[in-house]
Amino acid sequence: MFANIGDSNKLMADLADSNVQTKIGQWTIVWSPVIYDHDPKSQVWDNIVYVAKGQNLTTNNPQYVVAIAATNPKSVFDWLQEDVNTHNMVLWSSTNPEQGHISEGTNTGIKILQGMKNSSNLSLL
Repeated sequence: MFANIGDSNKLMADLADSNVQTKIGQWTIVWSPVIYDHDPKSQVWDNIVYVAKGQNLTTNNPQYVVAIAATNPKSVFDWLQEDVNTHNMVLWSSTNPEQGHISEGTNTGIKILQGMKNSSNLSLL
């Protein structure tokens, strides 16, 4: 599911537009757009992610782009729980504490993205 059907249709139309394809090549969505909404009653999405596959215009090799909209300016949850929540630091990696720390808000956002699954129940990992 995407933020709304209009946004999803616009994305597909933009990728199919011959003027756009002249500039960026042909791209297809290979991992459907998924939204995270911490409160479905709010009708405001918090995070969106999808994966597109295209061809490198220089090398002709396939390439993938993970597109993430991690902040919605209309989402209070995003602002308070992910973006502004920088006071507490957590380990970047629980397996290697020497790798450093990240903010608790960044950690929240990463965990949300890692847990997102598409309509086939597949995650990005």
